Amino acid sequence: MVPHLPRRRRKSRWRERWNQVYKLAPQTTKAQYRLAEALRQRGIEPLLEAPVKAGGREWRVDLLIPPRLCIEVDGLIHYRRDQRLRDEEKDAALKSAGYEVLRVSNAEVLENLNSVVKRILQKLKAIK
Repeated sequence: MVPHLPRRRRKSRWRERWNQVYKLAPQTTKAQYRLAEALRQRGIEPLLEAPVKAGGREWRVDLLIPPRLCIEVDGLIHYRRDQRLRDEEKDAALKSAGYEVLRVSNAEVLENLNSVVKRILQKLKAIK
């Protein structure tokens, strides 16, 4: 008969590992999916959670419309001071690497999707 203790340890290790992977994995929100789908319906193919090298490191942007428009869909956590500072650092690095950055809120996307899409289309026209 196998004692229960080793089995619990295995589950515990597995759970710890899963939590580590989950924290590192990109997390696409409902608002990001909706925005990406709305853009696809207009013939624009955004990349979700795209890696972008800028400022000597690799950043993940919520949506990237090649070649150089980064769209960040911000939830409530982005109102925290520490997160705002990271966002400012990220925006500065992306801009210095030649990317345009557009920030919109989750609420804006979920409540007024057409308006957000229009802003993106205007930004794309201004870039080209």
